Amino acid sequence: MSAPPADVQDTASHPKRDRDLLVPDDVLTDNDFDNLWDWFASAVETNVDRQLIFAKLVNSARNPYLNQCRLNLTANLFLSPTGTSYTPTKCTITAHTPGDPQPHDDGALKDLNSQFEGLKGELRHARAELATKDKEIHMLKTKVQTVSPSSAPRVAIMSVKCPDNFVQMDGSEVSSHTPDGSGSVGVQPHVAWHETFELEYYPDSIFAFKSTCFENVYLRATCDPRKLFPGDRKTSGGGVVNCQYISGGPGRCSIQEKFRIYHLGWRGWVAIEPLAFPGRYLSLDAEKRTVTLQGVRDEQERFCLVFIAS
Repeated sequence: MSAPPADVQDTASHPKRDRDLLVPDDVLTDNDFDNLWDWFASAVETNVDRQLIFAKLVNSARNPYLNQCRLNLTANLFLSPTGTSYTPTKCTITAHTPGDPQPHDDGALKDLNSQFEGLKGELRHARAELATKDKEIHMLKTKVQTVSPSSAPRVAIMSVKCPDNFVQMDGSEVSSHTPDGSGSVGVQPHVAWHETFELEYYPDSIFAFKSTCFENVYLRATCDPRKLFPGDRKTSGGGVVNCQYISGGPGRCSIQEKFRIYHLGWRGWVAIEPLAFPGRYLSLDAEKRTVTLQGVRDEQERFCLVFIAS
């Protein structure tokens, strides 16, 4: 690379012109850049080494807002033949706020817009697929929540303390829904139709006990939580365990007809808790032939679900 003429190397008249412009912190101001622009025009006319001019200009304008000016200068540098009079391309330097995206040429903006539209299309497609999956999940949940009577497992609720004593439900006079329920629930020392229930599944390990003998009749439990607290044991038990009429098919039980079943160890024993009254459990008293609620899980509150063949 040839050295520039003496007048070009005169740093007294052009203090910023021949500085080491590769220093990262040496960023030209707008006024400095205008002076360098004028020097560039005169240098081209005097046939200064173009590689030197190119290195100076490209490496000097580190200010990111002068990118377009650099492009104009470079283009004119290589397109102008040696000795031809040079008129620099005018460019407008747009004010730029730090943190804003850098300006792009039209081609880059078109590419970005095209990519953006493509991403929006993919997003719409993903949302449509998600809506379809949501419908499928809802249908599956509905199937899990409501098991048809023909496929629901049949069980008898046997006392652990007094084996061969089962919960018995008489819904012979239950024909409509009433606020306090109706019918009766007691104890029998055998298993027949009155002692057999269909387990109706609900989410989160919740079940309802439907009579296999009386159509649309379910086991129901309620109590006054102010009179029976968790941890309480009352001599005659607490609450009311009876029947409720639920029409319209499976999946329509209210909270008073729903129960949680807790497994108690490897023997298969369970405790049955009304969903509406946590901490209270079904209790079977074989001597009194009654089924009530208690606030504890002792022997009278332990049961074994005996599965009955359909």
